Amino acid sequence: MFQHPSTALLFVDDDCAQGFNAVITYFDAMPHMQVDSVSQLPEDLSPWDAVVTTTKQEREADVDRLSAYVKGGGGWLGLIPLSADEVPHPFGVLAAPNGASCELRVLFDDRDHPLGRRLPEAIYVSDHYRPLEVE
Repeated sequence: MFQHPSTALLFVDDDCAQGFNAVITYFDAMPHMQVDSVSQLPEDLSPWDAVVTTTKQEREADVDRLSAYVKGGGGWLGLIPLSADEVPHPFGVLAAPNGASCELRVLFDDRDHPLGRRLPEAIYVSDHYRPLEVE
């Protein structure tokens, strides 16, 4: 059996991760994953390996705290809902206007990899295209 290192994830969402129920359930089923969800970013992020945020507009203090967390070795995935809001400055991109509806297909080429054996051959994600330009 493949031994995974312990990983702690924090989901931060204004609706207390209501949009993440499926992915939280998926990660919770893995014995090596610790998953927490909160509605506001805590002061101390050290208990988690990575933070996932979904708020439409990060507060400046949160962006500064998350930037310092990443510089210290933590991970931050910022999911930005379809809106005209700006992308937080640490991502280094400017968002163009929302574009047409599109579908993203993620393929797994190595079916013998432990992750590839557990996932479908492809995952499809539908959303609106929002081009990003590097600052």
